Amino acid sequence: MKIAMLSMEKYDNRRAESVGSSRIRCRWVMKYDKRLEPFKNGFHYDAVIYQKAYWDEHMRAYNGIKIFDLCDPDWMEGKPITEVAELVDGFTVPTKPLADFIKQLTNKPVLIIPDRVDPEHIPVKTEHIGKARSVVWFGYSSNQVVLDQCMIFLKSKLLQLVVISEKNYHDADVNVVWDYRTLCEEIVKHDFVLMPDYKKNLRHSFKSPNKTLTSWALGMPVATGPEDIIRFMDPAERQKEADLRRAEVLEKHHSRLSGQEYVTFIEEIAKKKGA
Repeated sequence: MKIAMLSMEKYDNRRAESVGSSRIRCRWVMKYDKRLEPFKNGFHYDAVIYQKAYWDEHMRAYNGIKIFDLCDPDWMEGKPITEVAELVDGFTVPTKPLADFIKQLTNKPVLIIPDRVDPEHIPVKTEHIGKARSVVWFGYSSNQVVLDQCMIFLKSKLLQLVVISEKNYHDADVNVVWDYRTLCEEIVKHDFVLMPDYKKNLRHSFKSPNKTLTSWALGMPVATGPEDIIRFMDPAERQKEADLRRAEVLEKHHSRLSGQEYVTFIEEIAKKKGA
């Protein structure tokens, strides 16, 4: 069975490595499962996975199995999720809240395939030394609101906040311009990663923990609240957490695990359709 993945990055003609979801849910998955290949016009495929690629003309004309891979609550931005649900054979999503929402729209099958990461060939922080002095947050500027709740506590602990984003954060001690080519090297310069919980925002409830997984793969502890921050001031605690979580990534959250889940889902749909 020939299966193609059409990424949002390719369909929208975005700059290479500028779309995190295309890297996580397409490029890294295809790297470890050669049964999945990049979509090319004019080639025959038994199935196509549209990773946030809203190509309705192709969906209407294509007779193979169609899977829509959705990793964000795009309906909040007016994307035609309902129309897509009528055209495809199934959905894959990274989180249960996304799956629950899609199941309200359609009886088509919905499979949760978690975001996973490729821990190979990245700079791992192998040793944590000394009392923590700097913490780092990274992500799109639209998500910087999560940091507002942390500033007073960080200052009370004399921790420097470094923000890696495409736009500056007003309360950061240091702002670094986002560049995927240097992102990992920038993250490991600091003592731990800050990823605060943010339960007040509906959109955040649909998010996957891919930035946490990336941090763990880098050997970086991740603090979500004050208790974690206090604990990670201690280098021994940071080292223990870093070793534990990187081992967890290698065993449970490696990108090599995802390909089979996509393939099995498509094979099950094909069997039901008699394809």
